[in-house]
Amino acid sequence: MAETLRAVSASETISISKKEWGAHVESAIALIQQNQHEQALAEMLEAERLAPNERDVRYWLANAHRMTGGTERALEIFRELLSARPDDVEVSFAAAFLLREAGRPAEAGRVLLEASEQAGLSTHQLLQITGFLRDSNQHAAAIEVLEKVMQLSPGETDLQFKLGRLYQATGQFDRALESLRKTLDTDPSTGPAWTLLAQQKRFESTDDPDYTRMLDAASKSLGSEADMCLRFALGKALDDLQQWSPAWEKYREGNELMARTSPWDQRAWDTFVERSIESSGQALAAAPATGRKAVFVVGMPRSGTTLLEQMLDRHPNISGRGELGFLANFAGQTTTWGRIDESHRAEMANILWTQMRLEGREDGAYIDKNPLNFRFLGILFELLPTAKVLHVTRDGRDSCLSCFFQLFEQTTDTAFSYALDHLVAFYAGYRRLMAHWEQVYPQNVHRVRYEDLVDSPESVLADALRFLDVEWHDAVTSSGESGQVVRTASVWQARQPVYKRSVGRWRHYADQAPDFFARIAEIDASFDH
Repeated sequence: MAETLRAVSASETISISKKEWGAHVESAIALIQQNQHEQALAEMLEAERLAPNERDVRYWLANAHRMTGGTERALEIFRELLSARPDDVEVSFAAAFLLREAGRPAEAGRVLLEASEQAGLSTHQLLQITGFLRDSNQHAAAIEVLEKVMQLSPGETDLQFKLGRLYQATGQFDRALESLRKTLDTDPSTGPAWTLLAQQKRFESTDDPDYTRMLDAASKSLGSEADMCLRFALGKALDDLQQWSPAWEKYREGNELMARTSPWDQRAWDTFVERSIESSGQALAAAPATGRKAVFVVGMPRSGTTLLEQMLDRHPNISGRGELGFLANFAGQTTTWGRIDESHRAEMANILWTQMRLEGREDGAYIDKNPLNFRFLGILFELLPTAKVLHVTRDGRDSCLSCFFQLFEQTTDTAFSYALDHLVAFYAGYRRLMAHWEQVYPQNVHRVRYEDLVDSPESVLADALRFLDVEWHDAVTSSGESGQVVRTASVWQARQPVYKRSVGRWRHYADQAPDFFARIAEIDASFDH
């Protein structure tokens, strides 16, 4: 959808011939942009009749086939073009986008890796390839290309930072630290590098060179973003060092600065929750049941969703796909368009399943662990009536505290976390909405308590697997890493052995915000009685 529009927007840079076939190409491009895909294909078939070997004709013919569902024919044409001109980066991107849409990201990655080997590519083109590979979870390939870019542009601060993020996502924390330190050596005003640095390790002494470096940087003014990020970074270090009161103060300051640039509308949230409950109902009886094992792990952010996904991902028949955005996208479309008709429902369901399964087996189980998908379970069960939801719950005082201590990357969806009153309001709405979903879809939703998961993982995972109709496998309780890329705020914690020190963490800060913790406890009590 969005990728489709990006792929075809290259029309703006293509010079169309004034020959007779050129008029058909121009017409087809206009029709594609108007979503009149069948008519566009007809125009391109006529252009092909007139000029079957012209590159532009072949390129737009492939795009027209792509828009009308002719994936394999489009790929065939793209491959023919690349065989003739391997350095045609535009064609490489078009083929890669199509492959990713078709749930074949590994193939898409190979196409762009081959493109990156061509001589004469600009730094901008290589960075575009890196971004595509990263967004397709092809992180090893993204690192390979980015390291090549850095050879062309040594000393670029932004490139070092990007490399550090890729190393972090793949669990290469030592290499991530090295890149982040180089970033800050060159430009200490790179604010996000400070918070990322603090997240790569556990601070055990005030003599830690990274800690003293942060203190020194915080004594200066490095710009508004860096000053804010440094407060979150120092809060993390002080929390590790068990200096609770100073840690709280740094986090409070950081959140106050962040709230100025990330407003949150409590009234809009309350309205959303109310309307979601009023408009929801059982999934349509006419919606076909399938054998698709689509699993969604939801809950309050920072409640343990990443930990659960990582443990389940070790199972040979389960694959975690990280935090996908397709459900939120579809929910936005239903808000714009109204009720989904049968054809669009089937199309959305197929897209959702394709992007969860990717190249995996049709009978495997696949996890989308975007915790905020709890907002859209009504549309989920309308699209996939047999989907299973694992709802991770945690003492709200711990999860809300952890949100307050986290500088999220996606600020639009998490702007509630930068003020205590907003956290209370969001948490109340989350508990109310999930109580509703559990009542309406009791066969589709299974609770997993974080505290039980870390205390008795075998028992909790056995229950979860039974709910998912997946046989037990000892791998889920093994101590080894799943090998999955982690791109969430929990990336460092998710790669550590399971520990219990986060249970009851709020008690260290009880004196800092007693009213806040009391209000959260009241909300939990009202739903857990």
